[in-house]
Amino acid sequence: MQKIMLVEDNREISGPLMKLLTVKGFIASLCERGDLAVNEIKKFQPDLLLLDVKLPGLDGFEICQKVRQFSQLPVIFMSAVVSTDMHIKAFKLGADDFLDKPFCMSELLLRINAVLKRSHD
Repeated sequence: MQKIMLVEDNREISGPLMKLLTVKGFIASLCERGDLAVNEIKKFQPDLLLLDVKLPGLDGFEICQKVRQFSQLPVIFMSAVVSTDMHIKAFKLGADDFLDKPFCMSELLLRINAVLKRSHD
């Protein structure tokens, strides 16, 4: 089973998303604070990281920067702030995909599966 870590502080998003990931056969872990995320990622060793941009502690960009120092873990960013500059920054930091909130859960699943497939080829 593949493992996904969700770093998201909004429980209206994290609750349903964690349930969906579990139902779809993933082992899912949730971290709600940016300043705890890097250590949780190291412990959990996920196959994919779903990463919000705006978080308490560290933001998603800072987390991605720190993760890239020790891993090429696939990262999908999510944000309610729709900005081309934000997308560009995420991809320059090594993001594999970026999804604007609100998003369709089935589209997110398709993107997760596509990124996971590419990362294991």
